[in-house]
This record gives sequence, C-alpha cells and structure tokens, in this order.
Amino acid sequence: MILLGVLPSITARKGYQARQRFTKAMTEYFNDNGPETGSDLIRARWAGNVKYNVAQYSGKFEIGDLIGVLINATPSFFWMLLHIFSRPSLLADLRAELAAI
Repeated sequence: MILLGVLPSITARKGYQARQRFTKAMTEYFNDNGPETGSDLIRARWAGNVKYNVAQYSGKFEIGDLIGVLINATPSFFWMLLHIFSRPSLLADLRAELAAI
C-alpha cells in the first residue's frame, strides 16, 4: 500500500513513518556533505543530482535505490547459486578456495 500512495500514513503507518525517518536521515547526510566521505557510488549519484539540479531530492532518491537493490538481491543470489551448483568444476574450485581461508 505504501508504494501505491493510497493514504500511506493510515494504510501503512509503520512503513510510512520508517520511510519518512530514512528520508530525513539521508537528506541530513547529503546536506552535511556526507557524499564527500561516501563511496564512489554515493559521490557519483550526488554529482549527477547536483548536475541536473535535483540535489534537494537526494534523500528521497535513496529510498528508491534501496528498494531496487533489495528487490533484485534475492533472485540474483538464487541464479548465482544455481550457476555455481550446475558447474561441478566451479563448485570444486570455490570449495577449495574457501577451505584455504
């Protein structure tokens, strides 16, 4: 319901409040020059936001990126495991490498 925007403060109160807190925290991070000490990815996104004059929305953009990462992580992990286990030589190489750790 929160993604649909149907009265999210009522229909998805906890999720809505969490999203508001996250957006506020990320906005403060960007306003306090956080990207200067952040990862290359954060700095690149910040530079793009500044370039296209949407830097004031950076805190809100981060929630969208987070949703995208979380939605794609599980299927990607599944296909990676399937790929590994479908190739016995790769599986043996990975087990040998991990055993050395």
